[in-house]
Formats: sequence, C-alpha cells, structure tokens
Amino acid sequence: KSKRDFRDRDRVAAEDDREVEYFAQQNGITADQVRQLIKSFGNDRGRLIEAAKALRGISPAGADEVTSEARQQRTPMHLGKPDE
Repeated sequence: KSKRDFRDRDRVAAEDDREVEYFAQQNGITADQVRQLIKSFGNDRGRLIEAAKALRGISPAGADEVTSEARQQRTPMHLGKPDE
C-alpha cells in the first residue's frame, strides 16, 4: 500500500456522509457539529477529536443532550443515508 492511504486515515472527509456520521457516533456529537468543526478546524482527525471533546465538555447537561441527539441520528453504516 502507498503512504497516501495512511495520510487519508488522519483526515475526516466532510463530503463523505458515512465517514462524518461514524466520526460523530465515535465522539458523541452530531454530524452537523462534525461538519462545523471541519469548517472551523480543518479535517485533521486528531484536531477534530480534541475539538469534539471540548465541545462535549462545555457542560455536563449539554454533553448529555448532544450525545442523545447523536444517538437519535445514528444510521447503521451498511444502510447509507437515513430517510428524510
């Protein structure tokens, strides 16, 4: 495999809905929040993880609300986009 493959793992692609949803699930935030973080901080996975932690850490009640909202938006990876 090429080194390029490894660099791609270090980034979150905002245009890939499944990747954004998966990152959101892993970090307890919504897909919309992930896209906003990408706009604000770039697509570096490490930086986004830290930003997501900070976002969740705003207040315990706010973090619970965000996590609950993220779970409601959850989509199994094999099904693709949720019906709107």
